[in-house]
Amino acid sequence: MQKDYNMSQLTLPIETSILIPDNDLSQHVNDIVESIPDIEFEGFKHHRGSTAYHPKMMLKIILYAYTQSVFSGRKIERLLHDSLRMMWLSQRQTPSYKTINRSACPLRNQCMKSNSKANKKIMRNYNWEYFKAQINQKLSKPETQKIYNQRKIDVEPVFRFMKAILVFNRMSVRGINKVKREFGFVLMALNLRKLVASSAAKLMIKGKNPRFFVFYENLGFHRFLRQFCLKLLFSF
Repeated sequence: MQKDYNMSQLTLPIETSILIPDNDLSQHVNDIVESIPDIEFEGFKHHRGSTAYHPKMMLKIILYAYTQSVFSGRKIERLLHDSLRMMWLSQRQTPSYKTINRSACPLRNQCMKSNSKANKKIMRNYNWEYFKAQINQKLSKPETQKIYNQRKIDVEPVFRFMKAILVFNRMSVRGINKVKREFGFVLMALNLRKLVASSAAKLMIKGKNPRFFVFYENLGFHRFLRQFCLKLLFSF
């Protein structure tokens, strides 16, 4: 005996969020972005040109894509057609990769002075060997070794987590402003994954529902994350 399997059976569509677990990462991304007041998005409204995608929706899909180690605009566009969670976050809206990658107006350089540093030069650093010798000399001292070991504990694990958890190895954009924005998304996605994992484990031990987790208790982090999201928003 086999279970009934019929591809032509007429069924009514159900609400997509029913198929997503309550403790899923996409649910938490949705809760965080929805907690941002609508008044913060007033600056993105316009009354001319074609209809734009809602900045909340764009922020949700980009942030969730980064938590899943997807950084390419074309791959994010494909996820909007393939991933159930991305379909729910976007509510079946499918912006193209050009819209996802567009972080500034193409006429920006004509209207204002850009921070592109066009006059930069590439020159060989002849003092490189001198500084390497100085560093080797300092690292031979016990006091300097102690400071360097502490740096390996405090700083380098962050980049190791970025490579191990998000598989983020290099930037996919050019320009100081774009790199800062992408690196902000990466750090925010990394903190989201770490916080969801740790808080869900703690609440499972206490026997509580993982859906009601530490974002609503840790108000300081919630305010910081909300302000960080607003700084990363851009016009579409």
